[in-house]
Amino acid sequence: MSASGAAARRPAGCALIVLAGGRSTRWAGQDKTAQRLAGRTVLAHAVAEALDGAAHATPGPVVVVAPADHPARAEVDRLHPDICWTLERPAGGGPVAGLAAGLEALPHEQTPPVVVLVAGDMPSTAAAVRRLLGALARCGAEVDAVVGCDQDGVRQPLLGAYRRRPLSEVVIASPPRGRSMRAVLGELTVREVEISQREGLDLDTPHTLDVARRVLTDVDFQPIERTP
Repeated sequence: MSASGAAARRPAGCALIVLAGGRSTRWAGQDKTAQRLAGRTVLAHAVAEALDGAAHATPGPVVVVAPADHPARAEVDRLHPDICWTLERPAGGGPVAGLAAGLEALPHEQTPPVVVLVAGDMPSTAAAVRRLLGALARCGAEVDAVVGCDQDGVRQPLLGAYRRRPLSEVVIASPPRGRSMRAVLGELTVREVEISQREGLDLDTPHTLDVARRVLTDVDFQPIERTP
């Protein structure tokens, strides 16, 4: 392969946005991203995995959308020299509001063309992030995003690689409150990459902490890319 061909397939530089500002309603008021799993907080797992998955792309800014006094903040800040913390408006306004806040917090004059979006309760996404970035790099400019798709065929918009400009245009087109991430995807040209149960695991309920301890050891998975 020529040097120019290799460059065309190399993942673009990326920014990271990790959403951890939700209400954790099924956790009886506890912050699920502050729970401990395998010696570190769930949020620290989420940020570390996203950073690991994006390590082969040109490094970019990292934004964590979570309360400034999040119990995991000190632990998370040790993972990267320059992490920006912000919060959606209003607090608890949902993932699109969180994404809007994350995009707004990015330094626009230095922000890479790709944004990796990850939920703060997903503790094992590194391999998926690598595949998502690679898949987006192989797509033409007409593809706005590549998102994870679980083995039941359900898209996971909070595990995806997005081109920043079209994503920003869609998110700011109307007020974020009440909008869903699936509605945002509906306004973008999207491709899918299959993800494993381990990669797509999110800690929606306390029970999933026990599930995570088992699933994180699952390595029997062969991913595929999908074109709708």
